[in-house]
Amino acid sequence: KQNSHNFRKCHTPFCVETCVIKHHDLVAALCVNWRYVRIYQPGILPPVLTEAIESTRLSGWDKNSDVPDPLEELRCPLLYLACAFGNSGIVEGLLRHNFDPCVINQHGETALHGAALHLYNTGTSSRKENIGKNVSTKKGREEVFFSIVSILTKYYPRLLAFKDNRGLTAFHLCATKITHTDSNKSAIFHQFCLKVMIKRLFELEAASLLTKYEVMEIIKTSDDENGDSILHVLARDRKDGFEVLKFIRLFVLLSIGTELPNEKNRRNETVFSIAWQTNARDA
Repeated sequence: KQNSHNFRKCHTPFCVETCVIKHHDLVAALCVNWRYVRIYQPGILPPVLTEAIESTRLSGWDKNSDVPDPLEELRCPLLYLACAFGNSGIVEGLLRHNFDPCVINQHGETALHGAALHLYNTGTSSRKENIGKNVSTKKGREEVFFSIVSILTKYYPRLLAFKDNRGLTAFHLCATKITHTDSNKSAIFHQFCLKVMIKRLFELEAASLLTKYEVMEIIKTSDDENGDSILHVLARDRKDGFEVLKFIRLFVLLSIGTELPNEKNRRNETVFSIAWQTNARDA
């Protein structure tokens, strides 16, 4: 039987330590400790979540709209929250039940953005025991991110190209996490995430779901504020950023038969000029 006490006392990685909010049933169902769920398999929605979806739908909620949670940070589509919490099995289940893979929150962020933004914090949060142990280790987080990227792009391959309201793709978010963190573990995780998404681009290209031109355009996509591609962002970080740049050059650019793009950002900088300023020898 579902342990109702644990179900109702749910808190999330978005909650502060002093949180006393009683969260919406949809959020609580995502945070259930699966020991208390009788039947749960990846891709099959657990009964407690199915019931929460149905009861909320009957009250007028649309399955692709924001979850009506008391905490503003959690007022996002259910698919977005499932990705942010690292519930890859539930992500698969929601998509099988015709949830929209392209759904966005108020910031224009897709579920893939949600995973890139929040999965590391979910796995290292003091609240992670409410989500489960699947993201509490480095290996677990990597496996979950890999699954989420594979599942979402299986349902909509061009999701990797989507930009949020600031013109940032999920690639931009991971690149920024690498260059703007004091945590070596966070940088390593987001390096992994970038490499997973880049490899996925080429799997989709090999399956004729994306063209080589589209792959290159996604990598060269510039943000709205600075006109930076992910290559410009990575070039500002000597160690971790340069490592991913090397990976992109070997795995992507040489396979296409090109070198680093010469496009300039709004500061009139190329990828190489930024790298040269960062560290001329390594550049």
